[in-house]
Amino acid sequence: MSEEIKEVVAEIFIEVFEWDTLPPVESIEQSTISNWDSMKQLSLVTAIESEFEIAFNLDAAIAITSFNKAVAAVVAHTA
Repeated sequence: MSEEIKEVVAEIFIEVFEWDTLPPVESIEQSTISNWDSMKQLSLVTAIESEFEIAFNLDAAIAITSFNKAVAAVVAHTA
């Protein structure tokens, strides 16, 4: 299940950040992605919620600051 979630989240990141391919996941953090601003955060969270049919509270949405944290948030909400 977790690998499937990672694959879907990877596709969301590629779409939201308009990448051709996914960079190494350990390097995908809000502090290292120059165009990860508040609008990208909103787009990312909305896309994840829509894809997985879940809803994050404000604290959970704000805490999604990396690829790994996004995956963990989805796992926590789908368990």
